[in-house]
Amino acid sequence: MVPKVLYNKCFIAAFCILAVASFILIGSVHNYELELERSSIKIQEINSDEALYGLMSKIGAGPTLLVLYTSWCSNCVEKMPEVIGVIGSYKDVEPVVISLDTNKEKLAGFLLSQRQINFVPYNVSPAYHSKLAYALAGKGVYFDGRIPYISVLGNGSAPSGNITSSRTLRAVMDSITSGKTQERVLEWARQLVIHSTNAQRDPGRYYVYWSSGSRKCCCVCGHNTRVKRC
Repeated sequence: MVPKVLYNKCFIAAFCILAVASFILIGSVHNYELELERSSIKIQEINSDEALYGLMSKIGAGPTLLVLYTSWCSNCVEKMPEVIGVIGSYKDVEPVVISLDTNKEKLAGFLLSQRQINFVPYNVSPAYHSKLAYALAGKGVYFDGRIPYISVLGNGSAPSGNITSSRTLRAVMDSITSGKTQERVLEWARQLVIHSTNAQRDPGRYYVYWSSGSRKCCCVCGHNTRVKRC
């Protein structure tokens, strides 16, 4: 027979091993929320009518890229680097990127896993999901629950609907920002002419053409033409 005292020693040894293993396991678990608080990424929680109203005021006031996603959606995870790249390429477009996560720890880990976050991350609490859908419908955006949901709106144009193709997304972004680009070039050219002594002497001689596909624009007066001076 095995002495009773030996049973006790084995039990104590097993208990100690389990305790040490538990401490090691707990210490190795990432506290993503705490890590996120220490980073520059700040999640804006949408959990009140006032917060929802503030979020809606950012959508459609100007060119807007609207993205709805969750951290557990594999398609969303795959699309996010592309979304981040598009946001970086189109500075004139306001990014409104909204998470519908219920697990804040997982959302925090997802955001920290991205190489960069060049947008304000919003998270709408579950109690406000239906209110969000209703508020978006007021903007002409009809979110049917499928994620990722990516839409472009603003600048007087109707919302694009859910964009699933990278090529389509960039084409729509180009379309909605082309007007702003033309305005900037026109203003730059006007200032160039105003400060040019030679242009003041002979306005017809100094002009710049800005081309958009087959269409050309005289940047001094904004006249749309192929070959014409001001």
